[in-house]
Amino acid sequence: MITLDIIKALAKSLPSRDINLALSFIEKRQFESLLDLVKSDITLVEKNMNAEVSNPMYEVCVLAKIVELQEWVTEYIEGTQVPITETFEDYD
Repeated sequence: MITLDIIKALAKSLPSRDINLALSFIEKRQFESLLDLVKSDITLVEKNMNAEVSNPMYEVCVLAKIVELQEWVTEYIEGTQVPITETFEDYD
Protein backbone atom coordinates (compact mmCIF):
# COMPACT_ATOMS: atom_id res chain seq x y z
CA MET A 1 0.00 0.00 0.00
CA ILE A 2 1.41 3.39 -0.92
CA THR A 3 1.58 6.29 1.51
CA LEU A 4 -1.45 8.15 0.15
CA ASP A 5 -3.59 5.03 0.41
CA ILE A 6 -2.54 4.64 4.05
CA ILE A 7 -3.29 8.31 4.75
CA LYS A 8 -6.74 7.98 3.11
CA ALA A 9 -7.51 4.88 5.13
CA LEU A 10 -6.41 6.47 8.41
CA ALA A 11 -8.40 9.64 7.64
CA LYS A 12 -11.51 7.55 8.26
CA SER A 13 -10.40 7.38 11.92
CA LEU A 14 -11.08 11.09 12.39
CA PRO A 15 -14.29 12.38 13.98
CA SER A 16 -17.14 11.85 11.52
CA ARG A 17 -17.63 15.54 10.80
CA ASP A 18 -14.00 15.86 9.59
CA ILE A 19 -13.64 12.79 7.38
CA ASN A 20 -14.93 14.41 4.17
CA LEU A 21 -12.87 17.53 4.78
CA ALA A 22 -9.75 15.42 5.30
CA LEU A 23 -10.38 13.45 2.12
CA SER A 24 -10.89 16.73 0.28
CA PHE A 25 -7.54 18.02 1.55
CA ILE A 26 -5.89 14.82 0.34
CA GLU A 27 -7.55 15.09 -3.07
CA LYS A 28 -6.45 18.72 -3.41
CA ARG A 29 -2.98 17.87 -2.07
CA GLN A 30 -3.37 20.36 0.80
CA PHE A 31 -1.32 18.35 3.27
CA GLU A 32 -0.45 21.26 5.55
CA SER A 33 -4.17 21.91 6.03
CA LEU A 34 -4.74 18.20 6.60
CA LEU A 35 -2.02 18.19 9.25
CA ASP A 36 -3.62 21.17 11.01
CA LEU A 37 -6.97 19.37 11.02
CA VAL A 38 -5.43 16.18 12.40
CA LYS A 39 -3.60 18.05 15.17
CA SER A 40 -6.83 19.83 16.11
CA ASP A 41 -8.71 16.54 16.24
CA ILE A 42 -6.01 14.99 18.44
CA THR A 43 -6.48 17.85 20.90
CA LEU A 44 -10.27 17.49 20.84
CA VAL A 45 -10.16 13.73 21.36
CA GLU A 46 -7.68 14.11 24.24
CA LYS A 47 -9.86 16.75 25.89
CA ASN A 48 -12.90 14.54 25.45
CA MET A 49 -11.10 11.67 27.16
CA ASN A 50 -10.60 13.86 30.24
CA ALA A 51 -14.02 15.49 30.22
CA GLU A 52 -16.66 14.66 32.82
CA VAL A 53 -19.32 14.59 30.12
CA SER A 54 -17.95 13.22 26.90
CA ASN A 55 -19.09 13.89 23.35
CA PRO A 56 -20.17 10.69 21.55
CA MET A 57 -18.60 11.94 18.32
CA TYR A 58 -15.16 11.77 19.94
CA GLU A 59 -15.81 8.64 22.03
CA VAL A 60 -15.72 6.43 18.95
CA CYS A 61 -12.36 7.84 17.82
CA VAL A 62 -9.23 5.81 18.45
CA LEU A 63 -6.55 8.29 19.46
CA ALA A 64 -3.72 5.96 18.43
CA LYS A 65 -5.04 5.84 14.85
CA ILE A 66 -5.27 9.64 14.64
CA VAL A 67 -1.73 9.99 16.00
CA GLU A 68 -0.58 7.45 13.42
CA LEU A 69 -2.28 9.56 10.73
CA GLN A 70 -0.40 12.61 11.99
CA GLU A 71 2.89 10.71 11.71
CA TRP A 72 2.15 9.55 8.15
CA VAL A 73 1.10 13.04 7.01
CA THR A 74 4.18 14.62 8.60
CA GLU A 75 6.42 12.04 6.94
CA TYR A 76 4.71 12.61 3.59
CA ILE A 77 5.11 16.39 3.83
CA GLU A 78 8.77 16.07 4.75
CA GLY A 79 9.36 13.61 1.93
CA THR A 80 7.85 15.88 -0.71
CA GLN A 81 9.74 19.02 0.23
CA VAL A 82 12.57 19.93 -2.08
CA PRO A 83 15.68 20.99 -0.19
CA ILE A 84 16.88 24.46 -1.10
CA THR A 85 20.64 24.32 -1.50
CA GLU A 86 21.25 27.17 -3.91
CA THR A 87 20.92 30.90 -3.52
CA PHE A 88 20.23 33.54 -6.12
CA GLU A 89 23.88 34.58 -5.84
CA ASP A 90 24.83 31.27 -7.49
CA TYR A 91 23.27 32.56 -10.71
CA ASP A 92 25.01 35.95 -10.90
